[in-house]
Amino acid sequence: MHLRLGQIFHSHLGATDRAIDEWVAVLSEGADVEDAVAALERLLSERTIPGWEGVAARVCDVLHPRFRDTGEWKREVAVLTVRGQLASSDRDKAAFLRMAGERLETRGNAFEAAFDAYAESFRLFPEDPAAESGLARAAESLWRYVEWADALAEAAPLASPPTAVRLLIRLGELAQTRLDDASRAMDAYERVLMLEPHHLAALAALDALYAA
Repeated sequence: MHLRLGQIFHSHLGATDRAIDEWVAVLSEGADVEDAVAALERLLSERTIPGWEGVAARVCDVLHPRFRDTGEWKREVAVLTVRGQLASSDRDKAAFLRMAGERLETRGNAFEAAFDAYAESFRLFPEDPAAESGLARAAESLWRYVEWADALAEAAPLASPPTAVRLLIRLGELAQTRLDDASRAMDAYERVLMLEPHHLAALAALDALYAA
């Protein structure tokens, strides 16, 4: 009954919130669950619904824990992607993108897509160590060192000074060891000194690069 009521509320009465109530009731009862889940998923693509953003956020909050617990990683990633688009702050958007990257990496072995999700998350909120480490893992596995360096360079100005120093040191090391780009390494280390003039590692690295 709940499944059919949901269809009536949504398709004939335009009462989408009431439809969601009915379909969520199906999930709690355990019968016709997949039909209810599919109906909820369809709402995520029906962007012309009045108040779609609120509807989609509610649906995502219902479906995300379900897909997480059932291990349906592709469906979970789709939900996380929509939820990230709806987030009101860069920090929240970054968190959803980072979670999507984690699912793509650990459950889907989809390393290219994971790299892209981690990189976007990291650029939005460089202070998240999980996004930073995920990006590093994906970059190493794919040899996408140039894109990794680009992400570090773009993220550093958005980070707090201590984080920016650490990211720029990593950029300098990456430019030296993976890109063989002395000019880019020097630029990174010089940017470190602008933030922390007595940074010993940056000073030592620059001395060696200037002398080369």
